[in-house]
Amino acid sequence: MLLIVPSPYFPGALFLLSTWYTRKELALRTSILYAGSLLSGGFGGLVGAGIQYGLDGVHGLSAWRWLFIIEAAVTVFIAILAMMILPDYPHTTRSFTPLERAIAINRMRHPSGQLDEERGSPLKGLRMAVTDYKTWLLA
Repeated sequence: MLLIVPSPYFPGALFLLSTWYTRKELALRTSILYAGSLLSGGFGGLVGAGIQYGLDGVHGLSAWRWLFIIEAAVTVFIAILAMMILPDYPHTTRSFTPLERAIAINRMRHPSGQLDEERGSPLKGLRMAVTDYKTWLLA
């Protein structure tokens, strides 16, 4: 169950990056995201070792409980901060002026010749995702 919750992070991050960057810019951003993921895995062990060494028995809690408490608190804090800082899609970001929004939309439309502004029901979107072979390959 623990692996189910964070599993859509990487594909979701790639999707969000693809809504803001052109194909030429996306390769560098994807490699930075992947390198950050590898670095976080490496430093996660060091943080865990430090927590196990320094907090075992503090306030009557074992080290593994402290590890879950600290990691969860940091994750929730960063998630709330990201919800306030990260912009949505180029065509729905409220902090942009109309000119900035038009520039962002145009730069995404120009290289690929398309922009995903189609509206539909969630059921139609689910059906499109389930019937698309690329969804199954990514899963």
